[in-house]
Amino acid sequence: MKNWIFSFILVSSILVYFTIEKNNKEINVAILDSGVNTEHIKQNITTINFSADKHTKDSHNHGTAISNLVIQNITKANLYHLKVLDNNGESTPSNVEQAIDWCIKHNVDIVNISFGFPKYNYKISKKLDKLIENGTIVIASSGNNLGGKSDFPASKSNIISVGGLSKDFKISRYSSSGKIDIYNLSENIESINNQGKRELFSGNSFATALTTNEIIKMKQSNKKLNSYTLNSYSNNFKDFKIKVTNGDSKWKITHLKTLFEY
Repeated sequence: MKNWIFSFILVSSILVYFTIEKNNKEINVAILDSGVNTEHIKQNITTINFSADKHTKDSHNHGTAISNLVIQNITKANLYHLKVLDNNGESTPSNVEQAIDWCIKHNVDIVNISFGFPKYNYKISKKLDKLIENGTIVIASSGNNLGGKSDFPASKSNIISVGGLSKDFKISRYSSSGKIDIYNLSENIESINNQGKRELFSGNSFATALTTNEIIKMKQSNKKLNSYTLNSYSNNFKDFKIKVTNGDSKWKITHLKTLFEY
């Protein structure tokens, strides 16, 4: 695995300084969802509200479970939950735009979006493009559309879109079709609910959270990893989707890591 070795290259002292700083910093991870009940999460996580609600609590019983899956066993990371979904699990494009602006301003490395919109939104798309151009990796759920096309923003070419698999590694009946980069387990996923109890959850939201968790670990090992790097492996993603339906989860994760190493 390559770490920063830029000190061996003859460059100006300023460039070396900023390169070292970039590679030694902790990973900044943002989760856009319905809020989180932090008392049930083991890691420290900062919450910020962009929703119509007056609080960052998770009354929808979604964001807490997603956050727990995204950050489980993650250390040396700055974790943020940006509440964009209200108590009914609904949001507006404006809420999401504000959250993306926050991610841009605060140099977030990885963003998890375990929801989507049925229609394309120009303003959100342009803000996501800017975020990704800055080196951020964005992972989004393709939606639970029963074979229908992927939700936005997962449908964007520069977003890592996630589809769902059953426990026997077949594509879940509710998983979306169309633009899917990675399939992951999505049925009966154990996590923490908003009451702090263990619960089984199903849906592509949770497949997305599991995928983000693995990509965080990859990013921590390889600071140069970004969306452009991941997109360069688009053909391998297709192979991965086929192979994973016949493999086991341990092989799946190992193969996924291999794809992203360089």
